[in-house]
Amino acid sequence: MSAIQKYGLLGLTLLLLLPSFLNFSHVFAHDFNFACSDHSTTHLHQSTLDCELCDFHPNPIISFHFFNYDLNEISSINKKFFNYYEFLSDYQKLSFELRGPPTPKLT
Repeated sequence: MSAIQKYGLLGLTLLLLLPSFLNFSHVFAHDFNFACSDHSTTHLHQSTLDCELCDFHPNPIISFHFFNYDLNEISSINKKFFNYYEFLSDYQKLSFELRGPPTPKLT
């Protein structure tokens, strides 16, 4: 790879990771540990700034959803039912056995 491609690839990688770096640095930007020691008088402290980045709540990139599948083993009982009287009948079932009787066509 040429030097232009290497620097271009490095620049695109940094550009892609820039929002993550900004969001990570923003976590520590509002960390003010101010302890008020004057409890005798009524006074106001410095107000917090209106931060546009705090109003924006991105969806988490990684969400850990573990699914619990209950694997119930289905046991099938294979019983062979033998009909002792089956050999006595020579009746063969026809394909139109369940058909109803013909009806006259009403016109």
